[in-house]
Amino acid sequence: MFEFIPLSEMSKNKHETGDADVVRSRGIPEEIAKEAHYREIRPALEKGDPSVLHEVNECGILLQYLPEKLRADHFIVLGAVKNDPHALEFADKKLRDDFEIVMAAVEQWGTMLSLASSRLQDNEDIALMAVKSHSYALRDVSSRLQDDESIVFEAVKRNVNVMEYASKRLRHDKNFLNKVSLLKSKTDDD
Repeated sequence: MFEFIPLSEMSKNKHETGDADVVRSRGIPEEIAKEAHYREIRPALEKGDPSVLHEVNECGILLQYLPEKLRADHFIVLGAVKNDPHALEFADKKLRDDFEIVMAAVEQWGTMLSLASSRLQDNEDIALMAVKSHSYALRDVSSRLQDDESIVFEAVKRNVNVMEYASKRLRHDKNFLNKVSLLKSKTDDD
């Protein structure tokens, strides 16, 4: 169990050792210690201080605190997204159109496709990886790819409920629906 530390005491001791050190020395769980550390370095991140940029690779969501110029840096954003795909939300708009960065995000969490450029939402490789990672990414692929049997089938293999995001043509295509029902009956038998 850890003891409660009033914020006033934490602030008082901060000048001596830093929030994170105070928290760790009191036996507080590591996640809370990390939060204290991130609060401590936030001003340096906001200034783009090179001495703390490595922190973004260890906690990708910290990308949100970097200056705009650094959120447009390919390597910084790629490192952040590889650590946490949600960091894509804070990437410069141009980098949401970068194949390598978007692929790194959707590989881990397919629904990050919603943050990608429309050009990449229409890319077969990105879309396929996204639906393999998370079937509900089908709602974020382009309408052209929502009509692509291989991409829709890949999503439906994982979750038949995503069929609602398929094109109207596929939702009414008897051959495609038979293929889906065979898949469903095969998984029901297993």
